[in-house]
Amino acid sequence: MPENIEHLDTTQIIERLRQSDERSASLLFDRYVVRLTALARARLSSRLASRVDPEDVVMSAYRSFFVGARDGRFSFNESDDFWRLLVTITLRKLYRQAARHQAE
Repeated sequence: MPENIEHLDTTQIIERLRQSDERSASLLFDRYVVRLTALARARLSSRLASRVDPEDVVMSAYRSFFVGARDGRFSFNESDDFWRLLVTITLRKLYRQAARHQAE
């Protein structure tokens, strides 16, 4: 019977992710995707909202996180550290996209 990991805190789930537990990746995604997408959407100007898809930005941020986590680039002392990292990655990607579209 598979272990239920949904009750674990974020730092425990990330540790399982480092051990190649694919369920942990899905759980991390599900826990934060709605909040990250809302954040990205709120930071877009109405003019850029028609050109930049917040869902694409969030997916790109998650890809960057999962690659970095697999490579051992991140360490977390508290669950909030993970959220702050996701926010930072997402906003940097969002602002990079916005700058690219404004330059066009």
